[in-house]
Amino acid sequence: MDTSIIEKAKTWLSDYFDKETRDEVQRLINEDPNELNESFYRTLEFGTGGLRGIMGVGTNRMNRYTVGAATQGLANYLKKSLPDTELKVVVSHDSRNNSRFFAEVTARVMAANGILCYLFEDLRPTPELSFAVRHLHCHAGVMVTASHNPKEYNGYTPEALWAMGRIGGYAASPDGQKIVYQVGYYSVKQNKSHQVLYIMNADGSGQQLLTTGSKNETDATWLDKETIAFLTGGEIWTMKADGTDRHQMSQTDGNVEGFKFSPDRQKVIILKSIPFHESIKETPADLPKVICFFADIDCGFSSKYVVIFLEKEVKMFDIKKNKKQKLSLASASSEPIISAESFYCHARR
Repeated sequence: MDTSIIEKAKTWLSDYFDKETRDEVQRLINEDPNELNESFYRTLEFGTGGLRGIMGVGTNRMNRYTVGAATQGLANYLKKSLPDTELKVVVSHDSRNNSRFFAEVTARVMAANGILCYLFEDLRPTPELSFAVRHLHCHAGVMVTASHNPKEYNGYTPEALWAMGRIGGYAASPDGQKIVYQVGYYSVKQNKSHQVLYIMNADGSGQQLLTTGSKNETDATWLDKETIAFLTGGEIWTMKADGTDRHQMSQTDGNVEGFKFSPDRQKVIILKSIPFHESIKETPADLPKVICFFADIDCGFSSKYVVIFLEKEVKMFDIKKNKKQKLSLASASSEPIISAESFYCHARR
């Protein structure tokens, strides 16, 4: 066994750790080298679902010390990102073993940092935590849960209303020198988010805010190495990489929800919610309105493609010729059209 793992484990034998933990670590050192290795070979890391791991002693396990360290990190980040702010956090948990205990550890660490912490009196579902964060005007929330993982696991999922910014989508320029990316800011006071665009060099330097107005700007993509297309106010706009020379590209009724360019950037599919055609009979009440879509061939676009829709609302826009073409059932009749019944099944999934 790597001697560094043994040395790391021995640090958990100090008086800083409770007796039950010290006794278990000593047992692993004496009797169970495999479990000792699994427990200490790394530090438990955050993934897409937060902090998840098997409960037990060690740096690679869910316990009061790893949960406390994660909470201290979140507290540090909140205080650094929101200075001179009266911070508030809400904590919830599920019914797993030790969930209540870990929630109380989280609340104590937050309180020790001078952060007002709300702790639910009993277990709650995750959506109730999300509601509580906004309803109580908190700056972050923590849900103690491991979701679908086996019973030996538990987890720690922070939900911060990133007034300091949460990164969304991003796109690299064709030459790989620049990156445009979206950041969402949330106002606790207004209970409202604002999506803006930034640009930076590929090495992380030269960060610059591109959004100058109050409208959300999203879905940024590159037309060429100097021009960016993006969505704002329900329309497609373009601008230079420095945020100047802004022009509205699309001319619709202002309800564009997405767009997709062809590889040569000469055509674009505009996506929007559409009503259902009158020919559909006995439409189920729970059938949702969906964003129309098309079958992808060759990385998202091809000279041959199938448009799937129920109304004459899908548009193809030729950038150079400034020519719009409405795609109808007649113009697409040479290609297979999905049936309403199949479309219903797809939409429900």
